[in-house]
Amino acid sequence: MEDVEVLEEKYVPLAKVKEIIEKNKLDLHEVNIALEHATQFSKLKGKEAEKLMKELKESGVKLKEKAIVKIVDLLPKDEEELKILIEGIQPKLSEDERKKILEIVKKYVE
Repeated sequence: MEDVEVLEEKYVPLAKVKEIIEKNKLDLHEVNIALEHATQFSKLKGKEAEKLMKELKESGVKLKEKAIVKIVDLLPKDEEELKILIEGIQPKLSEDERKKILEIVKKYVE
């Protein structure tokens, strides 16, 4: 595999990963594995994921970028799932903050 220069690193939801790979039409074994994973596990379309990320960022709850991406990728259904999902990433959230996050996520769950 040829050397690749990393220009930027940031957390992005699986739906966005899928979009980026498909747009750039990369045909490398590792990229194909990543595309398969993103296709299998992303629950939202790219634009929906971006919209949800924006809503979470603007919610008033101080969430780390990594926690937001985890929430967007896995769309927790209840407080327990949310707590487990972001444990170790995000400082403890209040019950009101968790409820606010879940209210936002609920709009994107089919």
